Amino acid sequence: MANGETPNPVLGVQVPPPLLKNMNIASRSINFLREVKAELGKVSWSTREELMGSTAVVIVLTSIIAVFIFIIDSALAKLLSIMFKT
Repeated sequence: MANGETPNPVLGVQVPPPLLKNMNIASRSINFLREVKAELGKVSWSTREELMGSTAVVIVLTSIIAVFIFIIDSALAKLLSIMFKT
């Protein structure tokens, strides 16, 4: 780091020591929230149709996996009951 600059642990950028010392918790929090708002503006949000399609895929696949696990569980329970004659 040149000229006594230290990395800011929150932002990961070089900040001169006097500037870092003058920023109190309130101003750092406000700065953080401004940067969060700026980053959220860059996010590519899904459309309603994309979300509905993805949700349908998740529900269908979860149902298929649940049925598969139920079948395997039932088969194993039947096998074990035959093996142990309960």
